[in-house]
Amino acid sequence: ANARADLHLRLAGQFRRLGRLDAATAQLGKLIELRSDDVGCRLNLAAVLADTGRTEQAIEQLKTAVQIDPDSVDSHTQLGFLYARANQLERAAESLHITIAKQPDHLDAHNNLGNVRRLQGKLEQAIEHYRQAIRIRPDVADAHYNLGMAMEEAGQLEAALNHFQH
Repeated sequence: ANARADLHLRLAGQFRRLGRLDAATAQLGKLIELRSDDVGCRLNLAAVLADTGRTEQAIEQLKTAVQIDPDSVDSHTQLGFLYARANQLERAAESLHITIAKQPDHLDAHNNLGNVRRLQGKLEQAIEHYRQAIRIRPDVADAHYNLGMAMEEAGQLEAALNHFQH
């Protein structure tokens, strides 16, 4: 069974690299039949489903991954990202807060939570999360740009300009 599972995983990876996402999805589905409690398999399947626009199915895989391993930072982070993509902003914020509680210096979680809060019009919270992302990695252009946008929306034009020039 392990050899078959490894084969499905390798085939899924090859199909994904070739852009044959439906074939990758099929291989990952077969893999999950063999390893239903493997969080990594579900993360891979969720990523391929998301790449093919099947966001709701990807979310279901990630919810199962969280049930299997509530401490999986990757599952909570990806779930937050996909909830945001599906415009389920409060659920996105909840998932990203869990990531940050488990791993306070998670760059993507802070940046994505900033995006969620900005979309909700909660600009001060957005600004704080972008600042945290920049504190974690000062060289990330995305976080500076996002911070600049939030500051501009909050009327902090001079400060926004500094981040756009970064």
